Amino acid sequence: MSMNIDPTGSLSSVSDASLGGSKSVQLIFAQLQMELAASNKEMAIKKIETIRDQQAESKEITEAINKLRDCKLKIESDKDVLHIGKVSAYANCTNEELEAHKNDSAEGNDQQRQEYFEVAQLCNDYGITWKTTNITKADIDEMIASLEDLQEEKGSDIQQQMIFVQDYMGQYNSYTQGASSAISDASETLKTVARG
Repeated sequence: MSMNIDPTGSLSSVSDASLGGSKSVQLIFAQLQMELAASNKEMAIKKIETIRDQQAESKEITEAINKLRDCKLKIESDKDVLHIGKVSAYANCTNEELEAHKNDSAEGNDQQRQEYFEVAQLCNDYGITWKTTNITKADIDEMIASLEDLQEEKGSDIQQQMIFVQDYMGQYNSYTQGASSAISDASETLKTVARG
């Protein structure tokens, strides 16, 4: 009986029956190498799925940064603000509550109100603190800096995951080559025995 490492990293038994009843050490070794290769391949696939998810999140962060930059361009001077009127009840609103408040009657420019709510919702999405009545260019700069930091962190995570994928695939290749060599050696041994 030999041992096998499953994709979760725990050990499980490989019985002689799972090896086709063969007692050849080379074939047992080949089977073990193939199972280790499959385990590494599955781990690499999981890491690749994680990378895809992180890349999608990074793309969303980029879009959020671009939206904030667009909003910033609409504020004409450093003293201007995105103003929503005389309403200060939005401090701890969820995105759903903010969406509902977009059409509340209040003093102020309707376009500015829409921009304000978009910025507030983006801040909620990424856990950024925002002011309840006015948002300035400086506030938007701080929000952009926070999102850029988050995006940089995501980029580092993606790079680390890629290193893991390369490692798993290198191990996969090594194990499949080991299995191929063991099968080839077993075949040569059987031919030699058959010739007598």
